[in-house]
Amino acid sequence: MRMANRIFEDPDTDPEQDPYGLVSAGIDHAGLLLLVYPRGLFVASAVKDFVPIEGARKTFREVAAFYRRFGHGDRVGMAEGYHEHRYSLENQTEAFAFLDRLNGQPVAAPLASEKTRPAEELRCTPTGQVRVDLPGRSLMELVRDYFHDNRPAKSVDLPALYRAAEPPALTSWEAAGTERTGDVVRDRYRLHYAGGLVMPLVHVHRVGPGPPAVSLVLSYDGTQSVTDAPTPSWAIVTFDGRALGEDRMRYKAASIDDPELTKPPGREATRPNERRGIDSRAADDEPAAYISPISGVLANHAYNALLTGRPYFLELIEDAEIAARFARERLGATRVAASGRGPAVTWAAAVARAVPGIEAGPGADPSALDWAALVEGRQETWPIHELLPGGAYIEQGGAAPHPLEPPLAPRE
Repeated sequence: MRMANRIFEDPDTDPEQDPYGLVSAGIDHAGLLLLVYPRGLFVASAVKDFVPIEGARKTFREVAAFYRRFGHGDRVGMAEGYHEHRYSLENQTEAFAFLDRLNGQPVAAPLASEKTRPAEELRCTPTGQVRVDLPGRSLMELVRDYFHDNRPAKSVDLPALYRAAEPPALTSWEAAGTERTGDVVRDRYRLHYAGGLVMPLVHVHRVGPGPPAVSLVLSYDGTQSVTDAPTPSWAIVTFDGRALGEDRMRYKAASIDDPELTKPPGREATRPNERRGIDSRAADDEPAAYISPISGVLANHAYNALLTGRPYFLELIEDAEIAARFARERLGATRVAASGRGPAVTWAAAVARAVPGIEAGPGADPSALDWAALVEGRQETWPIHELLPGGAYIEQGGAAPHPLEPPLAPRE
């Protein structure tokens, strides 16, 4: 339930609580709570939380039934405070009452109300910044050291990683209209694949039968951003990957943790709402806001894909393979080269490495994103849609990108 609603509420909420493969391994909240059995268990929830209250209720029913089945129904309880995400005074009162009853203590006096204290009174160190005031290593330094410790014995092969799961099947397709400008034709299709996904795809070619060579143009902006003109020798195929283009979520999100995104370009945030992150810069740069690693909508697709054990980056490679398969089976392409636009150059390079039969076209640059370099540089903000667990152990290299003209020139 949280996976379903996370994009609508608090877009960047707690991705550190999304261990890779958690859901695909069959782990859920009820299973985690049952680790407490047969000890006392109390669930304090919030009706207006961004975490759906229905999920908390369902989890509690499952766990409570287990406790009752084995004669310990008196050791489990739940409270629902009518408020947003916090450990409220009313929930604290219920929790202490549960603990007192569980431990045979007399009924305690109600908890005293507490006013909000100044931040200075709550600091554990002089400045409140533990990393600055105390010796030790930062989280990114710990990640880097872990990478160094395991690098001699660990390597990841991108094609093998991609092929660890069976690519989805292209089940059907349908024509969705044709446009013509001069001698340039844009044929639109809708591809059905992977048990319910629909991919908008555009085939751009000159009048007459399309040439047997296809330039597969990848872009995070989808089909609308590609304005390349086909040549007599090379046609163009572009598509909207899942959660991109026509398939993107049609709304904006902003996070109070993302001050740069929540102010208009060229101006400091001055109004209170801007300082809190309510007025989003997405109005001025919506595509950039959509793929923002902190408050972008696309990040939540990436987090959910991690939970299901198939990283979003690998799903994008699957989408490219589906488009290439259609180009061969329906359009008669005998040669397909992947090209990237903007940040999609990494995507294009990965497609050329992982999918047999797809060449590296212009803009397929394997050095555009070096996961190991991000770890070595202790970089905190990554392009989240290109997050790949274990990616730092992938050796850089693979097919070199073509110069601008050849693969748009016929092969002898």
